[in-house]
Amino acid sequence: MFLRDAKQAEVMLSQQENYLSKDETPTSLEQAENMLKRHQDFLTTMDANDEKIKAVVSFGDQLCSDGHYSADKIHKKARNIEERREANREKAGQSFNKLKDSLALQQFLSDCEELREWIEEKMIRAQDETYRDAKTITSKFMRHQAFQSELQSNRERLVQLRHAAVRLAEEKPEFLGTIDPQIADLSIQWEQLEKTTEEKGQKLFDANRQQLYVQSISDMKDWAEQLQQQMTVEDTGQDLTTVNVAMQKQQMIESEMVKRAAQIDSLQQMEPQLEEMHPEEVEAIKAHRLAVQEQLQRLQAPLDDRRRQLERKKRAYQFLRDVEDEKLWCAERLPLTQAREIGENLFDCNRLQKKMQSLKHEIDNHEPWIEKICQNGREMIDEGHENRSEFQQKIDELMKIWQNLKDSLDARKEHLAESEKAHQFLYDCNEAEAWMSEQELYMMQDERGKDEFSTENQIKNHERLQQDINQYADTIRNLATQAQKFVDEKRPLWEHINVRQAQIEKLYAGLQDLCKERRKRLDETLQLYELHREIDDLLQWIADKELVAGSQEPGQDYEHVQMLIERFLQFARDTENIGLDRVANANDACDQLIATGHSDAPTVALWKDSLNEAWENLLELIDTRMQMLEASRMLHKFFHDCRDCLSRILEKNHSIPEDLGRDSSSVGALKRKHQNFLKDIEAIGQQVAQIERDALELRDAYAGDRAIEIGAREAEVHKAWRQLRAVCDARSMRLGDTSDLFRFMIMVRDLLLWMNEVKREMTSQERPKDVSGVELLMNNHQSLKAEIDAREENFNACISLGRDLLN
Repeated sequence: MFLRDAKQAEVMLSQQENYLSKDETPTSLEQAENMLKRHQDFLTTMDANDEKIKAVVSFGDQLCSDGHYSADKIHKKARNIEERREANREKAGQSFNKLKDSLALQQFLSDCEELREWIEEKMIRAQDETYRDAKTITSKFMRHQAFQSELQSNRERLVQLRHAAVRLAEEKPEFLGTIDPQIADLSIQWEQLEKTTEEKGQKLFDANRQQLYVQSISDMKDWAEQLQQQMTVEDTGQDLTTVNVAMQKQQMIESEMVKRAAQIDSLQQMEPQLEEMHPEEVEAIKAHRLAVQEQLQRLQAPLDDRRRQLERKKRAYQFLRDVEDEKLWCAERLPLTQAREIGENLFDCNRLQKKMQSLKHEIDNHEPWIEKICQNGREMIDEGHENRSEFQQKIDELMKIWQNLKDSLDARKEHLAESEKAHQFLYDCNEAEAWMSEQELYMMQDERGKDEFSTENQIKNHERLQQDINQYADTIRNLATQAQKFVDEKRPLWEHINVRQAQIEKLYAGLQDLCKERRKRLDETLQLYELHREIDDLLQWIADKELVAGSQEPGQDYEHVQMLIERFLQFARDTENIGLDRVANANDACDQLIATGHSDAPTVALWKDSLNEAWENLLELIDTRMQMLEASRMLHKFFHDCRDCLSRILEKNHSIPEDLGRDSSSVGALKRKHQNFLKDIEAIGQQVAQIERDALELRDAYAGDRAIEIGAREAEVHKAWRQLRAVCDARSMRLGDTSDLFRFMIMVRDLLLWMNEVKREMTSQERPKDVSGVELLMNNHQSLKAEIDAREENFNACISLGRDLLN
């Protein structure tokens, strides 16, 4: 970003440098003005771009201070930009000063050129040689004198140019080589013009000097005779107007007298030259001049008397006129001071006061003139004027009217001051009413905050306004005190003031009521938003819980389902414990707002219903989830029981020994062990029966693949169980057969041993030697026979057992 801004700054600096590199010098005033204007526009653009360049430099310094990894490069580029900016500003200032100097020089040269053209034009008139015509010599001589006067009046232009040249040369010495030749050339031309004009005037005079002298004497004599006739017939005037006309004529005559006297002096100076040209006519010419001069001198004294008489009459007539004018002036202003108008409002009253103040200033400023008029009258009275009694009467009348005007003015000012206080009170009442009306508009608006934060801000603003309204009670009390004072003193507009104060107090009371209502609405709105926030939070909490309760995770196995159930049971307990309190609190808050008559009670009731519905839905969803987990638990428990049962069956199956015993005792032990084993697998049988019952229930609850899987698991368990039972039965049979075999062998062995014992006894007995021996032997034999008979069943059993074993 810095490199981008730096690139833009360098482009702007390059453009500035390109413009400043042009070093043009104006050759005319118009070009200098255009170049200066163009440079001023450039400076304006430069100032506008200067802020951008400063921002780039500042940004670079900031990056360096922040420890940018390219701080050295940034610092170098920023310093380069700043140096180029300073150089451009310095060069722009130098160019601006140079253009200003060039403008001053071109202005000076333009003034010199104008004066040079004027001199050349006048030189053409001065070189005109038409003075040789004697018929118009007098008029030409008069025009030439006017031409000389014009030259003298324009000589100031050359003086001003010289002063300007001196100042310019002091400020800019480098212009000295251009300025000095101009001034020197103009001075030479001016001197030539003056010299040519003087020579022409001298030639005009020399060409017809005698004729000019004689004609001038004749003209003055005719004028003096006409003046003498006027003084004998003209009246000095009967009123101020005629006296003023006579005074104007008197002044014209006196001015003409001065001109004629000067003309006679100039004619007297011409006499020595006439004496050289016409010596024989000099005496006659002098006599004519002296006669005219004496005639003019005789007229001077009557002229002075006539002027004094006119001034005396003018003074008296002027005094009487001034007195009458001042009476009329006072009469015109007296109705203004006696007016009873007090204005409709404070603005009108202030306007009237300003008019009275202006009138007072006018009267105060006019008082010196009144005093001067009266002083003029008193001076004429002191001088003993023939109309002094009339003058004194006029002075007394004027002073009486003047004093009456001043007294009326003071009374009017006092009345307007009281009216101003009344209008100021009414204005304050209007301001108070406007302020309270503005507050009423705010209090009456039904605008609500968009949220709880904006409502709190509105409450803060309302509290500030309420504080302002409470503090405004001091203003209302001050107005009441002022109103009571107006009523007690019966000042102007006191009745209107009394009514207005009552209106203000009523309006203030209404404003306070509106303020309370507004605060109540804001509090209700804040309570509504707080409730809405609480309900939203609770609904969001319920929604979050619904995400958990709405989970469709059935569990991956029995242990996982057990863990999910334990967690979900804890979740359900926590949710119910927390949710019941929060929902109860929210319902209580809703019921409280509805019971207090909240303006949004229907909305609150709707929120309450939606909250309770959401809570019921959550509880239902929790119950559903619990049922689903329980069903999943039952399914996974079935699968787990099947796996457990299978594992037990396989374990039992693997635990069945192949050994059938080596003798009868070992076979007996194996049979007892096998009997215990059969008792052990009775629990497995019960488990298998339970699995069958569970499978029956689950098949009713599931369909499709799950039902097939359940049936397959059940069949697998049932098959394994049958196989186990078959193995156990086979084992039992084999053990029984082995036991019978060993029992047969024992029986055979026992019988064989017995038979051998019987045979041995039968064969080992000695022959009886007597009857008792025979009897004993017979008894023994009978015993053996009985024993053999007794053993017959054993032999039969053994034979039967052997046959069974063979089969």
